[in-house]
Amino acid sequence: QGIYPTITSSFRTAEDQQDILESKYEHYQKIGYSDKKAKAYAEEWVAMPGTSEHELGLCVDIASGDSRVTNQEVWDWLAKNSYKYGFIERYTAEKQDITGIIPEEWHYRYVGKKAAEEMHENDLCLEEYLQKAS
Repeated sequence: QGIYPTITSSFRTAEDQQDILESKYEHYQKIGYSDKKAKAYAEEWVAMPGTSEHELGLCVDIASGDSRVTNQEVWDWLAKNSYKYGFIERYTAEKQDITGIIPEEWHYRYVGKKAAEEMHENDLCLEEYLQKAS
């Protein structure tokens, strides 16, 4: 279909997660934010070590693997089609108040075809799906 999704990040160690958090913190400091603001913004974008789905091996980040398509084109295709393969977009803007995580249209988690289809058909995030199932 002319879409070239590529896994750009998968399993991370706690040390890797810490490095990513520190890098984001330093970025915000360099562009002029106070230490307090830089820390707060970094923690909005990067999960604290010990809490990331990457550390548990439950997710992958996906982007374009080909210059013929943009990341956005890949993410749009995934949003419409990933459930057919058992994957869900883990953190959407519409469900941020439930997940507590900012939108990450590149962050996908495998839940199986049946669960992914039900979540897609009923517009459920994982938290809602699990609550409904219990």
